[in-house]
Amino acid sequence: MKSRNMKKQDVPVVAGIILEAFMRNKSDFVSFSSVFDGSFKADMDTAIKAVIDRRRPSDVLDKQKMTTIAVYKKLDEMRKVLRMIGEYVIMAEANLVTKYEFYRIKEAREALQNGNAEEVIKHCEVVIDKISNDDAVALDAVGLDSAVLGNFEAEVLALRELNREQVHKMNERQEVKAIEDSLFEALEEFVRKVSRIGKAMYTYREKQRYDDFSVNHILGQINHERKKKIDEGDDDVAPVYDVIIGRVTDKMSDEPLENVVVRLEGTEIMVDTDEEGEFYLDEVPKGVYTVSFSKMGYVVGTQHNVEVGTSEMIDLRVELLEDNSSESIAS
Repeated sequence: MKSRNMKKQDVPVVAGIILEAFMRNKSDFVSFSSVFDGSFKADMDTAIKAVIDRRRPSDVLDKQKMTTIAVYKKLDEMRKVLRMIGEYVIMAEANLVTKYEFYRIKEAREALQNGNAEEVIKHCEVVIDKISNDDAVALDAVGLDSAVLGNFEAEVLALRELNREQVHKMNERQEVKAIEDSLFEALEEFVRKVSRIGKAMYTYREKQRYDDFSVNHILGQINHERKKKIDEGDDDVAPVYDVIIGRVTDKMSDEPLENVVVRLEGTEIMVDTDEEGEFYLDEVPKGVYTVSFSKMGYVVGTQHNVEVGTSEMIDLRVELLEDNSSESIAS
């Protein structure tokens, strides 16, 4: 299961930290399964490097934007020449084989107005065909000679080439994004595997080792330190927001509790615990809060005086009692 809290920028960082924890405890992993022996570390290193060195869709986007700008510039340039062609057709209307409405000039101008290059090209090709094959003599008589037609054809050709390049760049960007997504998915699978087995082996009672393999705990540390550095850039500015992480378990069985509603009282900030009983609250404004923990069948737990925005990351460990008990403990 992909972490709902992990942004792309965090994936290689988390993967590196998880891999270091794996190497510190490699013998335990190998004892658990031979999958973790041999080339596992090298393969995960390769997956991390592939993500870091990847070609980003944004690199292609810049070229796509330049081509799009060129397309719109060409569309703007064609407004005048298409208007002129239309006037020639209207002037020669009495002697035309093809009526004006069948030239599709109106449709071409509407497509220009909407910035639809493909529609402009399609309708202008009809215009060129009608002029060249049906009404060349009548239009030449009112001044639409081969030079004017040649200029119009050149404009349509230039637009066609630019549109083809734009489509190519769009497809290229989609291909690069698909490759990028597959690289991230491959690395996230390594992270999921090591995290899942690490937490299963060490259990929540071995807090330090468990936290080494908890993606939420690692993300909390990363973002807490990141925000501290931002805040420390100006001594006059206190921390504005931070993260709260933690885990909720059944007090009697020590089993994780999923779908516990974690809420900062007096705010709209809330989240549900995941299948490991873990939760992660990001972008929490600086302040002192009461945090409540509620789940059907359990007594509501509360943690008072949770101070956010200090030098310490908030990591709440919560135990809930079933509703036939007289107390609930949050610690």
